Amino acid sequence: MLSLHKKYSKLFNEVFGGAQAFVGALDKACSAVVNAREPGETSARAPELLARYCDALLRRRGADADADDKLAAAIIVFKYVDDKDVFQKHYARALARRLIHQLSASMEQEEAMINRLKAACGYEFTNKLHRMFTDVAVSADLNAKFQQHLRDNNLSLNTGFFIQVLQAGAWPLGGAMAPLAPPAQLERPARLFEAFYRGSFSGRRLAWLHHLCTGELRTRYTQRVYHISATTPQCALLLMFENVDSVSVREARDTLQLSGEAWARHVRPLLDAGLIAARGNVPSLTGPAPTQGAESGTSGAAAGEEDDADAELLLNLTFTCKRTKLRLTCGAAPTHSGGSGGSGSGGGGEPAHCEDDRKMYLQAALVRIMKQRKVLRHTELIQEVVAQARGSFAPSVAMIKKCIESLIDKQYLERAPGTLDTYAYLA
Repeated sequence: MLSLHKKYSKLFNEVFGGAQAFVGALDKACSAVVNAREPGETSARAPELLARYCDALLRRRGADADADDKLAAAIIVFKYVDDKDVFQKHYARALARRLIHQLSASMEQEEAMINRLKAACGYEFTNKLHRMFTDVAVSADLNAKFQQHLRDNNLSLNTGFFIQVLQAGAWPLGGAMAPLAPPAQLERPARLFEAFYRGSFSGRRLAWLHHLCTGELRTRYTQRVYHISATTPQCALLLMFENVDSVSVREARDTLQLSGEAWARHVRPLLDAGLIAARGNVPSLTGPAPTQGAESGTSGAAAGEEDDADAELLLNLTFTCKRTKLRLTCGAAPTHSGGSGGSGSGGGGEPAHCEDDRKMYLQAALVRIMKQRKVLRHTELIQEVVAQARGSFAPSVAMIKKCIESLIDKQYLERAPGTLDTYAYLA
């Protein structure tokens, strides 16, 4: 798209002097292609693909020398996207992964990209992105104060401990979070930080997001020292082998408080890497990943727990690897859970989730307009709502009508007495 846009923009400027008719025709053609949908698709793929393109340029791995110029050019395509709210969701999730796991090539590039989106769509569009960016800077300052607090009180930690405090309303971290009993090595640092945080701020509540945490371990039982980067459940499982060479599967599951699909997602990478081995009948780890619905998944987990009763996990004391640094991954959570960690396409829940957000956006716009105008005709109300929503998405008249009916049911609006096409605001 950028190649074609550059080619014809240059042609129209040089040959036709930038005539508006040609420029307008190019804009219409680009908009039609960018927002095209395949048969059966509920939304165009361009918003997601553009967000993933930006994510690839902003990541540390494979950093491009002219990434900044490419990101600036991506705004040209972004301006043609109708479903800008879909792009915002995908971009926010990718930004959250980059910031939490420190994958950004440059924080200056991150901030510059957010400013470009702000210039294109306004402050409201990038408000949450700015807050996410600010949280990272505040967290770094908070960690420095926490370390100073430990020194002032003659407290010491026998492990490296870095905390990121994220605002619940700004980060796209929703979805089901599996329970977890953190390893004993993390309990004391966590308690100390909670006490420090409550002493520094009043009225705030901390909720630990263990499914987003990572840890680093070093092996002492191997000929070479390996540095292992893993998720918190994986670290907790490996730490269970600090004084023993084998652990029963039932004991490990009970200690970590993981069961069913979550247990298999975290343990399989350890088996695949060769760090541990399974002995006995462990179908929940050796069999294929569960793909059935909720009922069959539950019964499968129960059967797996029975079969795992006499099974054991063994530490591989002869572990060897060509690399000294290992990064263990974790299987993606099921798409129906609504988790935010997956890196694939939006899945089945994305269109429905966006539609709910759009309905709330339209209802808020309707109330704002009617609160100011008090009485307004149907056609004028539709036009004003479309004008307000144009920066985020292109709402259909049918959706706006449904939102109007919903507000009438909620007694925010009423049909003006004696008229069929006029609405009045109810204070």
